[in-house]
Parts: sequence; C-alpha cells; structure tokens
Amino acid sequence: LALYSRFTNTLLMDVDKPSCALAKELEYARLYLTLEQLRYGDNLAYDINIDQKADTSVQVPNMMLHTYCENAVKHGLRNKPGRGHILIEVKAKTGGVCVAVTDDGVGRKAAATLSATSTKQGLSIMEQQIELYNQCNAEHIVQTVTDLKDADGNACGTRFELYIPYHYNYF
Repeated sequence: LALYSRFTNTLLMDVDKPSCALAKELEYARLYLTLEQLRYGDNLAYDINIDQKADTSVQVPNMMLHTYCENAVKHGLRNKPGRGHILIEVKAKTGGVCVAVTDDGVGRKAAATLSATSTKQGLSIMEQQIELYNQCNAEHIVQTVTDLKDADGNACGTRFELYIPYHYNYF
C-alpha cells in the first residue's frame, strides 16, 4: 500500500510538468515495475542498467519511461506465456543520453491482434510532444522503435529507444 501511495503521489505531483530529471523518471519507472511485479509475480522481471558516464540530471520528457514500460507490460508481456523481462538501459552518447526499454514479449504485430482494448494513445501522445519540443530545439530528440526477431525471424520483443540531447529545452 505504501508503494502504491508513493507511486500515485509522484504521478499527481508531476503529471503537469513537460519534463523531469532522468534520475526521477528512472525512480518512477522502478516504482511502476515493482507494482507490476506484485501483480504478475515471478512472471515479470526487470533490470535497470545505467552507464556511469550518463548524466541522469538531464531533463527528459515527463512520463517517458512509464509510457514505454507500461506498453511493454500491457502489450508485450501480458499475452506472453511464462516469464517476461524488461530491460531499461541508460547510456552516455556524444552530446546527450540514450534511454532504451526492451521487452521479450510477443511483439507489436501479435500484440495488436491480441489487445482489443488498446487505445494506442500513450505512444501517440509521446510522439506528438516530442515533435512539438523538437520544433523549438536545434538538436532533436530521436525516438526509434525496433521489432525484435529471433534467429528464425519470429517476433521476440520490442525495443523503444530515445536519444535526448543534454541541452534540450522544454517550453
């Protein structure tokens, strides 16, 4: 209950802000995934790997990691039999930081056929926000989504990746 309370309080305090420090976003994602572990038990595992050279004080789009992690759980792992895994990676890049969320779920194509209740709003809103922010910045946030395949060409997960320049400005 205390974990859920902290998660909800963080959400309500920051929901109206365009950006937050990456360190805070990582903590919020950790809270979310820990709550989901309570729900899914041993069928959900996650890891967070942070490059020591990455500046976690950099401002990132608010709710970015939560959106990627929620997508991974709801669409990638919910319909996967057995244990699923989410990996969050933060890596220093020249002039910025790269943040990635990778799941080993069923893949986007299968998820689209299995999830009739999806509104597809989370990623769409994130893309629209990034597009607006990019109009006011010389260096742009770059988002990529990769459908992962195994050696036989079968879907085996999804990777969301975002490059954020260190000196990026939000309205």
